[in-house]
Amino acid sequence: CKMVICDPSYAGEAKTKVTGKVVRSICILGAPIPDTKNQEGGPALSCQIILPQKQLKRKNDIYVMMVSWAHCIAAKDKYVAIVSTVVET
Repeated sequence: CKMVICDPSYAGEAKTKVTGKVVRSICILGAPIPDTKNQEGGPALSCQIILPQKQLKRKNDIYVMMVSWAHCIAAKDKYVAIVSTVVET
């Protein structure tokens, strides 16, 4: 194979090459992200939102992922949102 994508700690410094940095923020929420709905019109228990680079005048998209207590990753009635993008300096 020509390329393996993994955490650099698995490969060691001799086999890694830094090409960019990712920034992530993990947020614990008491309610779902506003205006996210499920098929029945109720609050979404999970969602993914992609904010396009052109609308934000950036070089990279921003990704927002939300999951809820229904997925057994948080306490009852809590939500976890993760926001990530490529660092632009």
